[in-house]
Amino acid sequence: MTTESQPLIDCRNVRKIFPDSAGVPFAAVDDVSFRLSAGEIVGLLGPDGAGKTTLIRLITGLMKPHGGSISVLNLDSVKKSRSIQASIGYMPQKFGLYEDLTVRENMELYARMHGVYGQDREKRFRSLLAMTSLERFTTRLAGKLSGGMKQKLGLCCSLVSSPPLILLDEPTTYLDIAYQVEILDLLTDLNKKRNTTILMVLHDINLSARYADYIFAMYQGRLEAQ
Repeated sequence: MTTESQPLIDCRNVRKIFPDSAGVPFAAVDDVSFRLSAGEIVGLLGPDGAGKTTLIRLITGLMKPHGGSISVLNLDSVKKSRSIQASIGYMPQKFGLYEDLTVRENMELYARMHGVYGQDREKRFRSLLAMTSLERFTTRLAGKLSGGMKQKLGLCCSLVSSPPLILLDEPTTYLDIAYQVEILDLLTDLNKKRNTTILMVLHDINLSARYADYIFAMYQGRLEAQ
């Protein structure tokens, strides 16, 4: 997975320590190293507690590692965390939609947060709404959407800045198989049309094998297989 070009993500011997329920330190992420190149789709698999979400949050700069280093878009995850967060798309397990705002109002909010205005914003809105088939629901409150539609809106919000890299933490969890396939088809189409690099946490190895170029398997904080 290494190339001669600069990788979009470069993790080197990354460690993150937390106390367990008894207060004893343990490594939630333990000596993890990998590189991710432009245009790749990678599925991150592992049981609950394997360290997947912690690793994603470290890559976004929302957490600081206790050891090793992380470079994202050639930016240091500790020194340039805000620049990274402004440059990538990130969709956590529980995406921060405002349920008392409409579909469009949520998108407008995230556009302002990423400095996307004017005709460029409207063009991106049209493209994203068409891609997710949400055009007819722009005035509907987010709280009134189905689970699958909420995931689609979350995806729209995370993509409103047209990022070169998106990180998704369990984007298909709690969805029926039809919605899971629809979301993953959307991501694959995005990858093909825009060469968007995608790192996503998934639980279904069959879906991962179908959609991802590579699969990373984590267990007890370590990257056990690539």
